[in-house]
Amino acid sequence: MMPEAAAQNWLDSRELAQRFGQRHHNMLASIDLIVARCPASVTHIRFEKYPVTAGLGGIRYVRYALLDRLALALLAMFISPARCEMLFELLVDRNDGSSGPTN
Repeated sequence: MMPEAAAQNWLDSRELAQRFGQRHHNMLASIDLIVARCPASVTHIRFEKYPVTAGLGGIRYVRYALLDRLALALLAMFISPARCEMLFELLVDRNDGSSGPTN
């Protein structure tokens, strides 16, 4: 878990997928594309895992990404103009003091 001040500087890929009405694995595919095309971006994207309950009660770990502002700018290059506008609004909201991602 990140301290609250640090959390405001990162955006969770699960939140992005939800806001864009997209499946999370598709959002991760876009983020993976950024890393493949721009290896230097890896310092601006942090991959982590969270536990989920699998079929018969087992636990599996699913990855998600935390993106900083530069990674979000790179993501804007790979999404539609409408989603780019949503991303911009989200960044503005973050700068106005709304809470960071929850883990």
